[in-house]
Amino acid sequence: MRALLAHCFGVLETHRVEPDNDTPGTARRRPGCGGRARRAIGYKVCGTPRTVVMWSLLRADREAGADGRHPTMPLDAPPALCCDGAMSQIAPDAPAPLDIASRLLHRDGMMLVIDKPAGLAVHKGPKGGETLADHLDALRFGLPAAPELAHRLDKDTSGCLVLGRHRKALAELGRAFADGSVGKTYVAVVRGVPAQEAGRIELKLAKRSPTRGWWMQVDPRGQEAITEWRLLAAGEGLAVLALSPLTGRTHQLRVHLDAIGHPILGDSIYGGASRLPGGPVLHLHSRRVVVPQKKGRAPVDVSAPLPAHMRATLERAGFEVAALEAAADAASFTRGEGSASRP
Repeated sequence: MRALLAHCFGVLETHRVEPDNDTPGTARRRPGCGGRARRAIGYKVCGTPRTVVMWSLLRADREAGADGRHPTMPLDAPPALCCDGAMSQIAPDAPAPLDIASRLLHRDGMMLVIDKPAGLAVHKGPKGGETLADHLDALRFGLPAAPELAHRLDKDTSGCLVLGRHRKALAELGRAFADGSVGKTYVAVVRGVPAQEAGRIELKLAKRSPTRGWWMQVDPRGQEAITEWRLLAAGEGLAVLALSPLTGRTHQLRVHLDAIGHPILGDSIYGGASRLPGGPVLHLHSRRVVVPQKKGRAPVDVSAPLPAHMRATLERAGFEVAALEAAADAASFTRGEGSASRP
């Protein structure tokens, strides 16, 4: 950074700071150099506002030493007012990188099952950003190619996600998901309490419009969509449901539950939750997958623990999380195309 600034003007050394022995943790400019530095810097340097340049110099000075002392203006200071009246803020520390290998639930020669975090898209979208595809190389485990998706989860849905480790595995897993032999159980926290203990939703779905991406709506001219559900617990105006999508339409569980008057907690698309940063997180989790195996072998049966945001909600409402997880695992559903039934 200093080399870049030196190319723009040759007075960097006039802005060096020295320790202020009177005030621990601070520093002072050398006598007589501050004004010259400010005049040399002016309002902008190579198109960069003066405030940003000064911050960069202070950071460089701190990193260079000065007996471990910090400049007078700490680097975590509040936003500074630039000469043009705009607010300049040093970027916050980047979040810790995702360690996808630590979220591995199952591994064999054919497949992997991972616990996908909420907020991570499984493939690239029009808005870009980090996706699961950015991390698949970390899941090779000695194979020449990275694993690929055997099915999909919404960006905001957490939990069990199956990956095929090679071409043959992907073909076999694709057939299993398509013919409904893979068992899938979801857990959702919804608003309101259903009047029945269990139910079946049969409402066709279609895209809202060609320009609204993956947003879906109930449409009698749409594709068949069937969801079964069972009530696990209720209280505090909320209900916990075990869900089985017998078909695999986009946003099927979210649209179906909203259609019967019980939107999923934290659903910013269909449930009316805030879409602002820091708003509530979708309370929908892929709890369990059961994948059949050939030659009489036992099926691969994997469960993902409920994520922290769902656990916190349930505990505040007085529910016992472990008991709910066990009840969800015990739920059974009808076999069907792309069903959540167990083999």
